[in-house]
Amino acid sequence: MLNTSDANTGNWDFECSSLAGSTVDINFEFQSDDDGRNGVNDGFKGVAFNNISLQEFTFVEDNSYTISRTNVDADQSSTDFIASHEFFAGVYKIEVETIFDNTTVGKSWFNDNELSVSNNRETVIFNVESVDITLYAPNKLKCLNDQTLECVMPIDSALNHDWEFKAMNGVLTGDYIFNMNVYDMTTGSEAHSTTSGPAQTLESQQLVDVTFTPWNGWMDGHEYNISFNAELANGNPSGNVRYFHATFAENIDVAILSDTSTRTSTIKEDLNLLGMTYTQYEINDWDTYFLSGWFTHYDKIILPWQTDVAAKDEPIGRGYYQKLGTSSNQNTLEGFMFAGGTVQAHLGPQGTQVYGEESTRRLPLDLYIKEKNTEETAITYSNTNFADPYHPLMENVDLAAFQGFDASSTVATAVMDTSKQSVNTIPTVCGGDSESKKDGTLQRIIRQDGTLADQKNTILGVCSYQSGGMLVSTMDVATHSERADSTTLPLLGNMLSYQVTPYPTGFGVLGNGLDLEINGIIPNNDPSTGGYSELYIKSNAELTFSFVTETTEALETDWILDGPTSWTGATMVSGTDHISDTSPLATFCKVDLASATGCAQGEQWDITLILHDAAAIHE
Repeated sequence: MLNTSDANTGNWDFECSSLAGSTVDINFEFQSDDDGRNGVNDGFKGVAFNNISLQEFTFVEDNSYTISRTNVDADQSSTDFIASHEFFAGVYKIEVETIFDNTTVGKSWFNDNELSVSNNRETVIFNVESVDITLYAPNKLKCLNDQTLECVMPIDSALNHDWEFKAMNGVLTGDYIFNMNVYDMTTGSEAHSTTSGPAQTLESQQLVDVTFTPWNGWMDGHEYNISFNAELANGNPSGNVRYFHATFAENIDVAILSDTSTRTSTIKEDLNLLGMTYTQYEINDWDTYFLSGWFTHYDKIILPWQTDVAAKDEPIGRGYYQKLGTSSNQNTLEGFMFAGGTVQAHLGPQGTQVYGEESTRRLPLDLYIKEKNTEETAITYSNTNFADPYHPLMENVDLAAFQGFDASSTVATAVMDTSKQSVNTIPTVCGGDSESKKDGTLQRIIRQDGTLADQKNTILGVCSYQSGGMLVSTMDVATHSERADSTTLPLLGNMLSYQVTPYPTGFGVLGNGLDLEINGIIPNNDPSTGGYSELYIKSNAELTFSFVTETTEALETDWILDGPTSWTGATMVSGTDHISDTSPLATFCKVDLASATGCAQGEQWDITLILHDAAAIHE
């Protein structure tokens, strides 16, 4: 609660206060958004009470006992033994009732009635605690029991897993030994057995932390049963047994850095369909596992789309980007990409308050995400430019499917602003734009349509960084994408399968290591645009298109023709035509019988070549 008792408002702060035994009135103030949904856009999901428990018991008679007590005089008191009973751990109710005997002939109170019956019955409810010790759950990753797809644990020669847990003694003081047993379920044999140390004396209800010397004998691809138990110093077992199953691997496809949400569950569904492995590290796991040593065992790190509550700084939110943006975590992520890994980021319209200001950005490679979450600025289907429709990320993707994201055909409510020229941010850290710099690797797969400045606003983009790189989306892909086996919109699955790699050596850009040829001749350069000059051709001209490059890598081609006729010469009212031949041949003529040449004059065709290797597309 917010303590406002100090006269100096600067000293007001949130505090925890016990309300045990208190009667309180609680009032709630609900904030509504312009869209009519109560607080959703502000991260207010509702009202919840924490640490409140209600217990209801249905008692079943365990036994009943009866004794007689005679010759009780007025105001006389006595202590009477009724019976012995064996209790087990649990909740009990004892009900004691006295019955006045007024039926015995010859007694002076024969046929008399009691003056008061209010004190004839007493009830007590109590809890019987076990004398055994209780072992609490070890600090394993939650994803090991994930209902969608169980995760895999990494193996590292220098780093170890720690299975610490807490134990609470019963009502009697005792000496305990704690055991850890590792059973290899793949080979059907015991792999390891150890204790936490010599027997230790625990007082009644004492709570202790139990740790073991780390063991690192895990075998690649093996599944293990890891169990914990306690025994008394004399060897007799005591309390419950804790265990879990875990599969270990030296190389894992994906590390998911996020608490569990509907979006992470969707990611796991696609990973399952793709036959990929993963580990999920929730925010509370980062102190242990957000280390470059662990991440060397992964090909990709995923930063899923975060809800408003998860994204906002503590104490209002979960502080996802606040913790992600520490200098050590930033260095870890950028070092991961430097060494060949891919970081896949799904980023929404959280603003600078969450993502950080100019000099305190919290995203890898100093990403700048610009909000477009108003009715006037939202990126709809009509102002979306699909710059690279033949990129592997767009395989089996029907562009028309982007119209159905919501009722307003909104595609994105944020963009990656790539107009910044700082040496530490995109696009400079990528070597520049792929279409203008020889060493440039920033590819805008989907971008905002409009002016040249607008087209720098990237919705889906790829940046190669040293031996790896970054894949960024400002669409809520996990929500809108269909599953990985879809034939119309498997965008999330395509992203999960995609690995960013460096451009082929010597690939180059237009006029610098790469050129187009028309009938074996390189067209003239236009200094005003940096591209080729317009080529004037005669009616019914037959042209062969090809390209030359300095790279020795095998490349695939996608030729896009935009004009009045297709590659086969058929009339096109609107749209483009695509062909994947290495060196296509086409005849250029829009039939016009009124023309002396039989072809319409003044028509224009635009030809675009997209080249790609096995890993990525380069335009």
